[in-house]
Amino acid sequence: MKKLVSMFVIIVFLSTSCSISTQTQNIDEFANESDPIAQLALAKAYYLGQDVSKSEQQALKWYEKAARQGNAVAQYNLATLYKDGKGVEQSYLQAVNWYKKAAEQGVAYAQYNLGLMYYRGEGVFQSYSQAAKWTAMAAKQGLAEAESNLGKMYFAGSGLSQSYVLAFFWTKKAAVQGLKTAQFDLATMYYQGKGVKKSYVKAIELYRDAAQQGLVEAQSALGDMYYYGRGTSQSYIEAMKWYTKAAKANSSRAQNNLGLMYLLGLGTPKSYRKAFILFKIAALQNNIQAQYNLGFLYQQGKGVMKNNIIAYAWYNQLLIHGVNHKTYEVLITETKNKLYQLEQLLTAKQVAEAQALTLSDLNKLDQVRLSDI
Repeated sequence: MKKLVSMFVIIVFLSTSCSISTQTQNIDEFANESDPIAQLALAKAYYLGQDVSKSEQQALKWYEKAARQGNAVAQYNLATLYKDGKGVEQSYLQAVNWYKKAAEQGVAYAQYNLGLMYYRGEGVFQSYSQAAKWTAMAAKQGLAEAESNLGKMYFAGSGLSQSYVLAFFWTKKAAVQGLKTAQFDLATMYYQGKGVKKSYVKAIELYRDAAQQGLVEAQSALGDMYYYGRGTSQSYIEAMKWYTKAAKANSSRAQNNLGLMYLLGLGTPKSYRKAFILFKIAALQNNIQAQYNLGFLYQQGKGVMKNNIIAYAWYNQLLIHGVNHKTYEVLITETKNKLYQLEQLLTAKQVAEAQALTLSDLNKLDQVRLSDI
């Protein structure tokens, strides 16, 4: 699920000839007379530092005064301060309390955030059914983030009956509003044919929409589509372009794939050194495919000086981090074969030395930078 969204609703006052300072003085007078709208405006002024010294503590004070009078916007903003620990010690219990009050008054973002807190078990006992309830209320008000999360919940069957059709329905609503994460999820549904007829053409369109908004996962996926020619003509050059964007944003998956293109000379001149750099950066992020590829380069002496001890160490890292990855059973089996081959070449002491090397140790050897690409 996505991170909690913090949104402060700002009340705008129209003025004629009076100055900002005069407005603030008048608001302060009304606020002290228990006017919740004035209290809300004063809280906003303190939070943003508009014509007063910025103070989250004072913002909290005035939001709370307005919230206790039932102002839904103040209740929402007060909840967010408690959730983020701004102007007050962080308290998920208080955040849930005030989000719920605002949510019951129909504030969509409060309903959405309350759903997230139930989903994560923050300030409440975890409850997927309650998470689904509040998320659905926000989604029915057209909040894109809630529509997207409701789609995820239907897809996974979290708190409600699994339905790929309803997952597609709600995800599409969010995607139409331009939410890049929803565009990515919808593209994946088209790619997999879940909840909708499989269509690589639709998938690549949506991956591109999300990628152009800077979503790293979509940039990497778009690279895949061009690499394999799915939904479009195969183009290693386009694949390189999108893998490069994602790799620079530190996607280990894209870094590994880009490394393979340099290794094989696809869409670019072959470069073992660039492949090595990319594999190592990805391997240090525990990308087990990159760890295998890095071990191979050390074993072959391509892009780096040959070193069977370091090769063994990287293959060993793969087994440490990939042992529970059922997706990579074939890779894990091949890695075990590589380790067996190296054990025939190394002494028992050298094997022990390789097995003792940690990621931190390996990071210090043959250090690389992404800017070297």
